[in-house]
Amino acid sequence: MATAIGTSGARTQVDLNDIQALLRFGLKHHSESCLLLLRVKNRERARSWLASAPVLSSIAVDPLPTTVLQIALTAPGLQALGVAADIVQGFSHEFVAGMGSDANRARRLGDVGANDPTRWQWGGPDDLPHVLVLLYARPGHLAQLTQDITAQCATAFELQQKLSTTDRRGVEPFGFADGIAQPQLDWQRARRIEDRDLTDYTNLACLGEFVLGYPNEYGRYTDRPLLSVSRIATDALPRAEDAPGAADLGRNGSYLVLRQLRQDVNGFWQFLNERAAGDVALRQQLAEAMVGRRMSGEPLVAPSS
Repeated sequence: MATAIGTSGARTQVDLNDIQALLRFGLKHHSESCLLLLRVKNRERARSWLASAPVLSSIAVDPLPTTVLQIALTAPGLQALGVAADIVQGFSHEFVAGMGSDANRARRLGDVGANDPTRWQWGGPDDLPHVLVLLYARPGHLAQLTQDITAQCATAFELQQKLSTTDRRGVEPFGFADGIAQPQLDWQRARRIEDRDLTDYTNLACLGEFVLGYPNEYGRYTDRPLLSVSRIATDALPRAEDAPGAADLGRNGSYLVLRQLRQDVNGFWQFLNERAAGDVALRQQLAEAMVGRRMSGEPLVAPSS
């Protein structure tokens, strides 16, 4: 655990051993990856596998592991695994409702017409995965990892989808440099926790902006299930910082959004080429204006000195 002195002067801890590695490290050295979307078909076997799965934590590892496994759960997945509905409701509304069950939210996200959730390949109102298994590997090791994990899950889960990925080496599909503006998380909990206390720009974000159970930029704790100690059978759950008498089910977890999108790269450039009348320089200029940055990743307007 990383320890620090919090803003109140009390000694605090960041439970790195209980936070998944993806959130802290990004796993950029593991350039091969695969996503398994699963639905529970045998609750007890599913719970058993999840309890023993070799999930890599955020504690620094040296040397780097050859493969990494991470796990995410949906709200229906938690219930399929036996978590009581009232406990699941303690998470944020967006997590509980999902992206495909709320018509108003679908409209705000642009999921209408051909993009309506009822037409999705997966993740629609009646087709939501329960468990997402994220597999990462260094070059040449993904195939064996995928085969092994798929075999392990076969009796407990139904494989809904297997999504492959491509290492684009820092460039997104439209040709723009990617992964540039990444916030730094305050793992040491050293910065002041309220924006009004800050007078200078910083890229350092309060841990609670990304990790449940810690204060965010407003000095507040985001919604997550807080349970009475009498309701849990063991001391496995940590106590809540903002409610020391309650067990914090969400602490050290984070929200992950997974959307599979079809991007019309050719259509984008053809549209701009028509507007630029074939002028290559103008076409790129229009593209950069639409995206909001140069293709190299530089800002459109140079910062003042």
